[in-house]
Amino acid sequence: KRARTEKAQGLLPPEPPGEADPELTRRLMQFREKGYNPTQHIRQNREFANPQILQKIVDYFEIDDIGSCYPKHLFDPQA
Repeated sequence: KRARTEKAQGLLPPEPPGEADPELTRRLMQFREKGYNPTQHIRQNREFANPQILQKIVDYFEIDDIGSCYPKHLFDPQA
């Protein structure tokens, strides 16, 4: 297992500097405290049972589907 973890480290970018957005952290903690399971929610919600599921997930969770964790000087998907 350790070799697999070390191998994966070369594939992932380093953790970004600084702290996480406090508002995002608060929202995620609220979901966790309520025992919210997004996978279970998607499985039980009939609105997700269609060919356009990706767009529904992006809209529902307010995901920036063209965002990036890379610094803007290396990669800017909005450019």
